[in-house]
Amino acid sequence: GVLQFVYVENESDVTVWPEGIPPDGTPIEMTNYLPVGLIVVLYVLAVGVIIFAVACMIFNFIFRKNKLIQLTSPRLNYVISVGTILMCITVFTYAFPPNLSMTAYAVLCPLRSWLSTVGYNLSFGTINAKMWRVYYIFRNDKIKKKTWKDWHLMVVVMVFVLIDVITLTVVTAVPESRDAPTLIRDKQNPSTNNEYNVRVDNYVIQCVAESDTYWYIPIYGYKLVVQMIGVILALLIRKVEVKGLNDAKAVQRLIYAITVVLVILIVDDLVLISINTIAYVTVFSLGLAGASIIILGFVFIPKVYWHCMLILLCLYSDMDFFLFNSQMVGLYQDPRGDNVFRKISSSATIVMRDDVVSKLKERSQELEMHINTAAQQNRKSPES
Repeated sequence: GVLQFVYVENESDVTVWPEGIPPDGTPIEMTNYLPVGLIVVLYVLAVGVIIFAVACMIFNFIFRKNKLIQLTSPRLNYVISVGTILMCITVFTYAFPPNLSMTAYAVLCPLRSWLSTVGYNLSFGTINAKMWRVYYIFRNDKIKKKTWKDWHLMVVVMVFVLIDVITLTVVTAVPESRDAPTLIRDKQNPSTNNEYNVRVDNYVIQCVAESDTYWYIPIYGYKLVVQMIGVILALLIRKVEVKGLNDAKAVQRLIYAITVVLVILIVDDLVLISINTIAYVTVFSLGLAGASIIILGFVFIPKVYWHCMLILLCLYSDMDFFLFNSQMVGLYQDPRGDNVFRKISSSATIVMRDDVVSKLKERSQELEMHINTAAQQNRKSPES
């Protein structure tokens, strides 16, 4: 026969299960992962930016003795490139591939904070240090100025990194603040009942800590302080004119762009993570890759451009081309090429490559010969 559930003491379905009679069986837990297509796109983007960073490092190494590159501190450019590479590697710790073991998640969750933080400080801290040197040189009115060499700036960058390393060490050492893989309800896919009337609960894996809110203040607060230092330095040197050879102007625009990206990432990490996992991972990964592209683009593309212009100057040494590139050559002010150091402002100079100066001198001598010949012919024409 059929078993019948009998209530006692005037109980009923409504009093026993106010929210409705539960389905039969034990609820099934389903773990949802990121779409494979999205993971592939993010991985390809990250790898592409890493290749771009390596290419910039190779360019920086090959032409490190070029005066155009030397003026922008090639040693510091290596540090900036390494920082962008670390930020792009962080993308792989956000876009988890499906079916990873919980042990792998336990390693990747705290690793993402280390990679992104150290990468950010290596790249942006170095940019801040370079901006400080520009400010010190061009805005300091002291007669006797201390020379800030590259290794001095590297010490400053290492201090930036050390502060974050100490903070991350404490965060990782304390279990309550350490990011760990956790199953949380997937808000985009609510629970349903299958064909057997058994409830199916959907979950996603996220890296969260029991008391991570308290650590957001020192971690993000420190990043905002570093970012504001960069913004202030950019405003202080905005009137410095070093055309063509120094990357001060490009780095100023870089600082403003990275500030916007950092604010977006902070909002994403604080708000979107609890609303939509796919959107959270996508925005954060694109933000890291985008910040890396911005940094590499503003730091290296101007150098590549000016170097290509110098090559063209060597190949096509005619007067029209020189006048077209007057910012770099200044032939109209110094036709003989005797004044190699052409003054741009009260405290900035342009240094020309020796081979280009030799070309300029040869060309100016040819032009002078043509002018003298023409003058002699004009003097003879009245006599005839």
